[in-house]
Amino acid sequence: MRPLFAAALLALALVPRAPALSGVEGLDPRSIPLDRLTKITGDVSGVRVAALAPKCASGGEDPATHIRCVGDNGATPHGFAAGAIFTAAIAIYTPPQRQQIFDAYSKGAGVDGQPRGYTHMAVHLGCKPGERTYHALFPPHACDGAFFNALLHEMYDHAPPTIPVCFVMDDDSEAVKLPPDFDRSLCRLVVPKWEFPIADCHLKAVRAAFPDALLYWENPAGQTTPKPDACSPSPFPEGRAWFQHAKTAYGLRGVLVETDIRVLGPDPAAAARVIEQAHDVWQDVDAVLFETDIYQKFWDGRTEAEGVAYNNAILRAVPWLKGFMSGGTVRR
Repeated sequence: MRPLFAAALLALALVPRAPALSGVEGLDPRSIPLDRLTKITGDVSGVRVAALAPKCASGGEDPATHIRCVGDNGATPHGFAAGAIFTAAIAIYTPPQRQQIFDAYSKGAGVDGQPRGYTHMAVHLGCKPGERTYHALFPPHACDGAFFNALLHEMYDHAPPTIPVCFVMDDDSEAVKLPPDFDRSLCRLVVPKWEFPIADCHLKAVRAAFPDALLYWENPAGQTTPKPDACSPSPFPEGRAWFQHAKTAYGLRGVLVETDIRVLGPDPAAAARVIEQAHDVWQDVDAVLFETDIYQKFWDGRTEAEGVAYNNAILRAVPWLKGFMSGGTVRR
């Protein structure tokens, strides 16, 4: 993430609910079948856990977690301050706090009073020791392989399990720099970077690092295909042809779709039209409604109910989408 209802809508059956995986300690992620892996449902920043809202004195820093309540951009993240969980930063929480988050994410009551039932969680694994992240709001955490292995095992071993969607490169990296003792089999779904405009070199690097994972690219809002880079073929394939190339060259599974509500406005029909216009380009890969209003929920305090209604409406209008990660109603 960058500068990150009505009863009829809530009853919409938009994405099938997969049968629950058993939350058995020691679950081997390699045993999860393909149809479970690719039925992506989640919410990057809409689920609130009030008990984990940062408690900052005079706009400073939470003395227990060292989370800050004002970013280095001078802005206050109103949703985050009210307990909204930005899942990319799940690593900053303690194991007991993460269990609270996993519980709320999967078994906690959503806006319709039913368990949310979310199955996937976007997590960021790029890490620099001692570095505060995302406008310096989040404190440093461990960067060693044992730490990340334990974190991802917590997700799989939760009842029900939560499948990580692993973002594995920082914006300023051109290589995968995960520690050598990190167990790469724990990432069944991988993405190089968040909404990055070029892709070939990053996908090539990530495929080499994760030969067996399902590989996705997140488009920047308004850009249906990547721009060429040093690894791109020449002549550069445009539109659908690029995705056909990426499937062949890197085994690309899908595109994580980003739209920009600041540009398109609050009517979900506008976002649906933009996505529908890209159908011919994306028809050979899975398209997942990934990032629509997570920035607004984190910074502006947009509510979970507003996000669910907005994304449900898009999913109803664009039924060929393969899932969602900005919140929605899981089919029951």
